[in-house]
Amino acid sequence: MCDASDFAIGAVRGQREDGNPYVIYYASKTLNKAQRNYTTTEKELLVVGFVLDKFHAYLVGSFIVVFTDHSALKYLLTKKDAKERSNNKCVPEQEQQGILSHCHESACGGHFASQKTPMKVLQSCFSWPSLFKDAHTMCRSCDRCQRLGKLTRRNQMPMNPILIVDLFDVWGIDFMRPFPMSFGNSYILVGVDYVSKWVEAIPCKQNDHRFVLKFLKENIFSRFGVPKAIISDGGTHFFNKPFETLLAKYGVMHKVVTP
Repeated sequence: MCDASDFAIGAVRGQREDGNPYVIYYASKTLNKAQRNYTTTEKELLVVGFVLDKFHAYLVGSFIVVFTDHSALKYLLTKKDAKERSNNKCVPEQEQQGILSHCHESACGGHFASQKTPMKVLQSCFSWPSLFKDAHTMCRSCDRCQRLGKLTRRNQMPMNPILIVDLFDVWGIDFMRPFPMSFGNSYILVGVDYVSKWVEAIPCKQNDHRFVLKFLKENIFSRFGVPKAIISDGGTHFFNKPFETLLAKYGVMHKVVTP
């Protein structure tokens, strides 16, 4: 079951056991600024595409039944219809240019190059013998594509994985270098949560592992719970047997950053 609002889309996957429905999977997504401007029909079709993408591992070889409270889905083909349509004869010549233009220039196209454009046509269950040649010709004659050009491999931004963590899951700790002595203390041991940027700090007489263990037990573990990871530099006060034993006892991962 799926539905869409003006701000988000969501779906619930279920199955029946002994005649009773049971929920086995949830999925949701907030709409970006452009998607919030979609019409109701477009939002309903967007959530269907989102469901197919999220649940595709569970839908191989099976038919899909989608329930919604809008009439937008009357435009949607079932998997069976799409398969039969893909097995039909090629698209008539008079319709080829219109389909190609829609997959290249419309809101769902985005002026992709001569390889991705025909792939979008094929994913839409259309094909004809000169598809790739026609797409190449269209891209070469498209004024917008020729003005923009394309990014070279050298100028492409590298794709970096995004680390998803919860509040107080990852802490970074380090000693601040010696200060003028105050009440017998010369160092400050600082811990910062990576998500909330919450700071914990204690004064220390020396930068050794005893203060590190005390800091973790009294200021972190007992107040915020056991984290998933501790990030520090390669100092000896963070690389010693008592420190490793404490982290191993609570199952905390120790990661080292380059100083």
